[in-house]
Amino acid sequence: MTMRVHILGGGLGGMSCALHLARMARRGQLATDVECHIHERAGRLGGKACSQFRGGFPGEHGFRFFPNFYRAIIDTLGSIELGAHRVEQHQFDLRLAGLSIRDLLVEAPYPALATGKLVSTERALGIRGMSIMYEMMVREFGIPPGDILRFALLLGQFLTSCEDRSLQDYEHRTLEQFFFEKHALGPNFRRYIHSMRALSAMRADRGSLRTLLNTATQMLENFDTSFELRDALLPGPTDWMMIEPWTDALEQLGVHLHFGHTVRSLSFEPRSQGTGDPRIRDVVLETESGGLQTIDASADDTHIALALPFEVARPLLLAAPELPEALQPITTIPQRQDNLGEGSEPMVGLQFFLSQPADITEGHVLYPNSAWALTSVSQGQFWRRSFRHSLAETFGIDGLEDVISVIISAWEHPASTGKAPQDCSEQELIEETLAQINSGLGPEHRIDSSRILHARVDTKVTFGAGAARCTTPLWVSPSGSYLLRPHPDHGAENFFIASDWARTETDVGTMESADEAGRAAAAGIAERAPRPPCRDQLPLAASLRLWKPVEAARRLDQLMYDKNLPHIAELGRAGVDRLRELSRRAFHGLSSLQGHSH
Repeated sequence: MTMRVHILGGGLGGMSCALHLARMARRGQLATDVECHIHERAGRLGGKACSQFRGGFPGEHGFRFFPNFYRAIIDTLGSIELGAHRVEQHQFDLRLAGLSIRDLLVEAPYPALATGKLVSTERALGIRGMSIMYEMMVREFGIPPGDILRFALLLGQFLTSCEDRSLQDYEHRTLEQFFFEKHALGPNFRRYIHSMRALSAMRADRGSLRTLLNTATQMLENFDTSFELRDALLPGPTDWMMIEPWTDALEQLGVHLHFGHTVRSLSFEPRSQGTGDPRIRDVVLETESGGLQTIDASADDTHIALALPFEVARPLLLAAPELPEALQPITTIPQRQDNLGEGSEPMVGLQFFLSQPADITEGHVLYPNSAWALTSVSQGQFWRRSFRHSLAETFGIDGLEDVISVIISAWEHPASTGKAPQDCSEQELIEETLAQINSGLGPEHRIDSSRILHARVDTKVTFGAGAARCTTPLWVSPSGSYLLRPHPDHGAENFFIASDWARTETDVGTMESADEAGRAAAAGIAERAPRPPCRDQLPLAASLRLWKPVEAARRLDQLMYDKNLPHIAELGRAGVDRLRELSRRAFHGLSSLQGHSH
């Protein structure tokens, strides 16, 4: 029997699902042949990660950033090689041929804050790194130490809470509700949280507090001294350094790629008599020529993986007949007026192409005072080391020496001009972004307009009638959404989710979450094979590593939660007495058992 798998969507989640499933089949771990198809609306794979070449200028939806806590995507990239033909095609340094994409990543070790002057520091690890962060929060952000302490205590309480408590106490609140309403933290802390949206597309007034704290907990791994690679970037355009080698790997594994295919409808059927699990019956696609094509998924050997972004998947699921119960809650997340869906938030890339090196810092720059929550990277310094020739020769652009890649995160927040990004024309967006960057960099590092050869905005932003609209937003986990979202393998017989809005440990719209979901979907499909592989052969992402004291604290908190006790940090005198009594009884019971054993 041949398993037929159709993956709807060719972003990173769909690419991950196909890669890991095809690899298991190639290794003989599924005891059956697999015929794997990816159906993608665009003319190439990659989704939001694709580069955007226009007039020869290498643009991006946003620079690709790999923080320490990324595990799944780093492991995946370690299994994909840069082929010699790609090295020759793009005139890479010959020494790059045969290296994995992971080996191509370069560190960005000197992050900086731009607060009217540039404050750069080494990305230190361990206690020293945390100390440097504390000093910068006090000195550069002006955050009172008491506010930092309250946030640290909350983070510590969350870190030591069991899963049941974190869902109960944190999932249905926003950071705005918890901190700024309940604890009345100051305006400088609010400004700091606003600027952090540039890292995770989180909004303090919309995003789940649980998700935001979970992201903060994972980012603590940036201080882990055991990591070999810290805060890494791709040393060239994403298409050349990641998407094309990944596509090559899929084609070498025999994955069938179908471009110009748009999903028009999904149809499910009631629970089957054999397993009691619901099934997807068929998928209707519109081809590039305008014709319709139906994928018949009624046979036992056919499986469907949905790898579409939330704002595309939601209306399809909402309109699907006989939608399985496990998928129905996701459709209750309300639609916003801009039709993006409450879980989607624009994050937009903008690039400045310069005739001179920017010489800002060898790392990320965060602009905490910027109205639009900006962050940037000077890419030229990382790109130059990958090519045989200068950037000007490589891209065929006279005088090109550097590329400043900027991400705009606060899409609805007005600048001093009174206009938010969504209210701007393309030229207004470029000019105001440059003004905010220069305000942060200060006179010593400002980018003079005379050095700008060209500036361009993300091609997925449309302009018209005094408004700008981002057509490729990110998933941002609105408060209360976690329990509404399905797991990638949610219990349907032949239907899986391989997109970043599914339940994942990462739990925020990132490459890591997409890869994690793609792996879980591939594992679920593999477990439906006639002879499923052993669990240790499944491509499931490794769990977030926790310090042993934290694991012990979470086990203790689970016991307390089961006894209807609050977290130990919230115990009053009566609670402490009750905990002491529970401990005494537990010890007495253990002693009795030991006495009987003699």
